Amino acid sequence: MKCRLIITALLFTTLTSLAARDPEGRLLRFPATGNGLIAFSYAGDLYTVPLEGGNASRITSHNGYEVFPKFSPDGRTIAFTAQYDGNTEVYTIPAEGGEPKRLTYGNPGQGQYRRPHGSQQHCHGMDHGWKKRGVSFPLV
Repeated sequence: MKCRLIITALLFTTLTSLAARDPEGRLLRFPATGNGLIAFSYAGDLYTVPLEGGNASRITSHNGYEVFPKFSPDGRTIAFTAQYDGNTEVYTIPAEGGEPKRLTYGNPGQGQYRRPHGSQQHCHGMDHGWKKRGVSFPLV
């Protein structure tokens, strides 16, 4: 009985250490597809990879936290949520990478955002897009 317990403990320890060395990405989150690409969040940055597979390319490198990528209908732009200055805001970036463009300035906890030109819009979640006076229109 004691021998069986020791063997089980050694086997568990060995398997646990092997799993820790596995180079497989375990923080891949929130995938979205568009224009032949998959966009996803990994360790707080956004990456894209071709649908057929291949190497992933990091498209954001800010110190902040970027999540929830969503492709525009034409697939050329990716909208995402980021925390760059303490607030959670919506940004866009070209699908091939570049400088993020901030779209909102507001308090997401209250469900209301202010865009730079002053119009107010209510966000009903990234999955549903934006609504203004009951009329839906895309994020980008």
